[in-house]
Amino acid sequence: MRAREYIHEQALLNNLSLLNSVEYIENYSGRKVARPELTRLLSESSPGDIILVEQIDRLTRLTSSNWKTLRSEIEQKGLKVVACDVATSFKVLEQTQDEMQQRVLESVNSMLIEILAATASKDYEDRRRRQREGIEKAKNHGKFKGRQANPETAIKCEKVHRMVNAGVEKLPEALKTYNLGRATYYRWKASQTPTTITALDHTSLV
Repeated sequence: MRAREYIHEQALLNNLSLLNSVEYIENYSGRKVARPELTRLLSESSPGDIILVEQIDRLTRLTSSNWKTLRSEIEQKGLKVVACDVATSFKVLEQTQDEMQQRVLESVNSMLIEILAATASKDYEDRRRRQREGIEKAKNHGKFKGRQANPETAIKCEKVHRMVNAGVEKLPEALKTYNLGRATYYRWKASQTPTTITALDHTSLV
């Protein structure tokens, strides 16, 4: 997995040991407030623990108010956020003997994280707006055919369905294997005709 390899590489470059680390793989968007793995991470963490992410937008694409709530919860738990796209977040872990320098570094780091969190939220909102505008334009020209399924995602959903139906894995494990969200899988399943599902049921796993 590319993100996992990148995180491990950055941790190594910045002398951050992952010996006692626990991995949480979240299949829900950073825009959602309720995310099972994030909730589990927060409940299992202890003061002083580090939340290490590939990018800030993997942690949050939340609205300003929702991010403020999440950030407050992280701070109350005594956790530290380290993101591979924020170099200062690694530096903050290197406690210096100069208290003033440490405080300045922490302030700069906090500011950078806030900027990236706001940027991630705005980027999400801009993409959604452009999508709505594109759909509206297509409708006006009679070219809109509805939301088209991503072929790669559809293939993953098919494989999950086969694995579960064949008893190879239970649904949660199969979804994790193919990095799919439960909602995505059920949307795909609802879009399939009974004939399609039956055909898939009798197709061997590949």
